[in-house]
Amino acid sequence: ISYASSSRLLSNKNQYKSFMRTIPTDEYQAIAMAAIIDHFQWNWVIAIASDDEYGRPGIEKFENEMFHRDICIDLNILISQYIDEAEIRSLADRIENSTAKVIAVFASGPDVEPLIKEMVRRNVTDRVWLASEAWASSSLVAKPEYLDVMGGTIGFALRAGHIPGFKEFLQQVHPKKSSHNEFVREFWEETFNCYLEDSPRNEDSENGSTSFRPLCTGEEDIASVETPYLDYTHLRISYNVYVAVYAIAQALQDILTCTPGKGLFANGSCADIRKVEAWQ
Repeated sequence: ISYASSSRLLSNKNQYKSFMRTIPTDEYQAIAMAAIIDHFQWNWVIAIASDDEYGRPGIEKFENEMFHRDICIDLNILISQYIDEAEIRSLADRIENSTAKVIAVFASGPDVEPLIKEMVRRNVTDRVWLASEAWASSSLVAKPEYLDVMGGTIGFALRAGHIPGFKEFLQQVHPKKSSHNEFVREFWEETFNCYLEDSPRNEDSENGSTSFRPLCTGEEDIASVETPYLDYTHLRISYNVYVAVYAIAQALQDILTCTPGKGLFANGSCADIRKVEAWQ
């Protein structure tokens, strides 16, 4: 059960019999993207996608929607974070020379960043960008130096939601409570610019590159610092994880408490909790 896999290819039940998700498929996103273009009566668009199982099916559905709405696509471009600089410049040339002023992009942050960096270098500011959820809020793109080119981008995002108790949980994090958790230890050191005792990173301090960091006291207050870690106001992926976990728990509870004759399967039968099939 996935909280983040949105590719519409995974909806094929013949191929993926026991795959389920708690996130909408990209099909809905592609339809919404086309609807926005239709709403603003834009009729001449550039379509860009990651050259992978996320980008290709997403942009294919988008193109079908555009065709049904009689909206024309001028350029159809596949991108990747691995294409060389010469190809990036060639793609930027094609976009810059196009008369289409709207660019719809189904891609991840790392895949779209090299192209955006080149567009920023050229200062191409007369375009409207439409961003799929994989890069709409990417920190790779949301940079002050990109604002002149990327400001005004219309992006899609997963639904945010409230997770009871999560704020309090985040505020209670402490390396003493999680001595086994290397992520917490590293986060603490980076946030407070100090080193914990027995830190493997402390070994590097002798070469001088990190010797300016003092030892952590353990009394540092996480609530006293500005950090994205404590931004619980726009929980999207985290909320999807939360929903997925509760969906699984609820399903198992339903299997456990199922009454024969009132079940979901043939003749009201129930699943056997000791030998439950994935599709059930």
